[in-house]
Amino acid sequence: MTKTKRIVLSIVCVLIVVLTLVIARPVYVKDGSDTAQVLAENFMSKKAYSLQDYEITEAELDEEYVRIHYAVQPKPGRHYSNWNAGNGHEGEDGWLVEKSAFIWYFNIGNIYITGINANTGW
Repeated sequence: MTKTKRIVLSIVCVLIVVLTLVIARPVYVKDGSDTAQVLAENFMSKKAYSLQDYEITEAELDEEYVRIHYAVQPKPGRHYSNWNAGNGHEGEDGWLVEKSAFIWYFNIGNIYITGINANTGW
């Protein structure tokens, strides 16, 4: 392998690692922690750019997904957005309540990566 190919390969590897950290935002789950709750919080934190607030009311872990029930309060101007799609209904003060989703996750030991998008409903 030539020196140029090694440099290009090294740059590509570094970019993959950086993109994984920035986009996927892996989370370390300590032993004894509520894994489902930690993963639900990790997923919702990725959506914070469009939310004024959120509340996770229930999180349950199965083999491939975290099933969550939650409520969101979209930022002003984003009220009728993707948050309205799927399930749930409008509550008070701009909240969308009784929403639910399946969030895909992958783990290697105690390091977890949640999906960027979720499927609604059960």
